[in-house]
Amino acid sequence: MQGAAPPAGSAPGAARAVERAGWAEKGEGDMSLPRAGFPSLLLILLAFVSCAFAGDLLILTEDAPPLNYIPEGGGLTGPSAEIVREIQHRIGDQSPIKVWPWARSYFMIKHEPGIMLFSMARSEAREELFQWVGPIGDFSWAFIALKDAEIVLETIDDARELEHIGVYHGDVREEYLRDLGFTNLDVTTTPRSLIMKLIHNRNQVILFDMNGAVTTAMDSGLDPTSFQAILEVKTMDLYCAFSKDTPDEVIRTWQKALDQMKADGTYQAILEKWDLW
Repeated sequence: MQGAAPPAGSAPGAARAVERAGWAEKGEGDMSLPRAGFPSLLLILLAFVSCAFAGDLLILTEDAPPLNYIPEGGGLTGPSAEIVREIQHRIGDQSPIKVWPWARSYFMIKHEPGIMLFSMARSEAREELFQWVGPIGDFSWAFIALKDAEIVLETIDDARELEHIGVYHGDVREEYLRDLGFTNLDVTTTPRSLIMKLIHNRNQVILFDMNGAVTTAMDSGLDPTSFQAILEVKTMDLYCAFSKDTPDEVIRTWQKALDQMKADGTYQAILEKWDLW
């Protein structure tokens, strides 16, 4: 994606105002400026700024089983999606939830106001980039290999000797390994392609979570018992991340609703329904 312009037709409020003002989307990541020149561009920017603070919220998530995903022939589901929808119900927020690729959504929330993205791991590197509501769950990472693979990892550093480690583009686990200086990473754009590359021996291991690997395999018609976790790496809490300049009152309202869900048992009931934590 070039610059920080919202994709046409992809968001309420600010993004919709930009669309009306003349942004044309040629394709993923390819934006064209309006042809009317500087006056129109100025109008676009004014419309964007005014709408960005009008209270509209663009809620984004990704197709990433089992937390938030779209099963074959179905709509968005998963425990994180249910938790977010329940918060929306309690606070009267009717913003639609849009499912976009993670890298695209992550770029948007870093550069534009009025955006919420879930489920995001709250890492040290991300702490000051966003505002946070949660936790709404957690997930554990592991180096995962096929069950018949004869791979032994005793430490994270042992993985440096592998030819390829599969990671998901823009994911906190990719960030983690890059921060440690790993250069043997094979980056994929979807969780499904990550699993498929492991199944077809394109990668020796992936850094992922077992729940995600099993659910993605099942949803793709693959054997969910094909995997083994060969080294547990880390457990992190998951949150709803908001654009940095989101008003504090919005954050307090969302957090209060989540806290009430936890107090009255609704949150725990959702977790037990999905049997993930």
